Amino acid sequence: DEQDFNTPGSALDGWAREELGVSMAWRAVRTADEGNPADFDNFDMTTGSYRYIQRLNALRRAYFQGFGKEECDVIVTPDPAVTDVLVFTRGCTPADRVTLMANFRANETRVVNVKTPWAEGMELTDILAITDPVRQTAGAEGSIEVTLPPLGVLVFAEGEVRLVPPSATSVLPAHGSVVTLHEDELHVEVTFDRPMLPSAASSARVDGRGDLFKCFDDDCAVLVAKVPQGDLDDGIHHIEVDEGIEAQDGAKMFSSFRSTFVVARQPSIISRPGMSSQRGLICNDHASLCHNAPGADLFRVQNVGDDSWSAWQTVDAESEWKSRPGRPVLVQYHAEGSSSYIVGDCVASSGEPCHTSWHSLMYARGDFNEWGEKNDGRMGLVGDFTWGLKVQLSGYAKAKFAPGMGWAKAYGS
Repeated sequence: DEQDFNTPGSALDGWAREELGVSMAWRAVRTADEGNPADFDNFDMTTGSYRYIQRLNALRRAYFQGFGKEECDVIVTPDPAVTDVLVFTRGCTPADRVTLMANFRANETRVVNVKTPWAEGMELTDILAITDPVRQTAGAEGSIEVTLPPLGVLVFAEGEVRLVPPSATSVLPAHGSVVTLHEDELHVEVTFDRPMLPSAASSARVDGRGDLFKCFDDDCAVLVAKVPQGDLDDGIHHIEVDEGIEAQDGAKMFSSFRSTFVVARQPSIISRPGMSSQRGLICNDHASLCHNAPGADLFRVQNVGDDSWSAWQTVDAESEWKSRPGRPVLVQYHAEGSSSYIVGDCVASSGEPCHTSWHSLMYARGDFNEWGEKNDGRMGLVGDFTWGLKVQLSGYAKAKFAPGMGWAKAYGS
């Protein structure tokens, strides 16, 4: 599948595997009830996985600082080891040490009883938990006994959990969402994991504007803004909060927050990356391209069947490009750091639309046609990016699909 995606990608100057995410085959795999997550921008700073890693990094800084001592590299493990459970203790100083316990069993609960370097009677707290942490008191010879659920993880440290920086927990509009703007104003909201100082509102922006946000209430754990519809063109918009804003507990946000959403009064390749074909892209009697990609900054184009793409160009409403009747055209757009927006069009000499494809030809060769010896297996384009061929099979058959007479490029097993 990747053979056709040797494109500049996000960097615009080298090979990129990102383009795998826009292939028709990848999108055909629906991995969740709401669709394929590969269809969407998943760099969401409010997701559970992102915030979990963010918390791990914050705890690392709080307990290990810069790993500047030799003692930081000393790892103490129990003897004997516990089967299928990872247990170790590590710390740059006795006061900074932590004990990690992780159950590698996916379906079994494990009861763990191990000796650790903690002094008897030491009060320990699971620092991973955000609420209701597990608490333990070290027994004789630092013994700790805990029950770990399947794939459960506990990280014990002395006393209460150290203060970590505040973080954003949710944003409206949600990251990567598409807004159609039915109201006069757009409600924008950023929620933090704790009350913030009122000055946080002046550090939040929509598309660079810093005069829109205010605290929702006295706690200031939620910042809200109303953005007039007229200030929001179709395309990609940004919600940002500066690093260093301070919570009421004195902790400061370690890194900036950023989220994007798309305004689309009408659908486009930017708001619907899976649309794949766009009627009207070829315009002015095959002399131009009429773009519908608000938010894109660059594009390049290829007449299907040609060996190479054009150079990257700045996106305008219309650009000169000579296409041929009955020959599909593919346009790849770059927007918000990604080149994963590809759309096609095809117009016959009669002016009627024709099907779009990555390739001008496609052949199916396999057991059913003696790998091209019996017949060449030429396929027909039956839909956008969809090739068809009638074959009669009585059992399992191996096959490959090739966009040419040889085997220089082929798909399948």
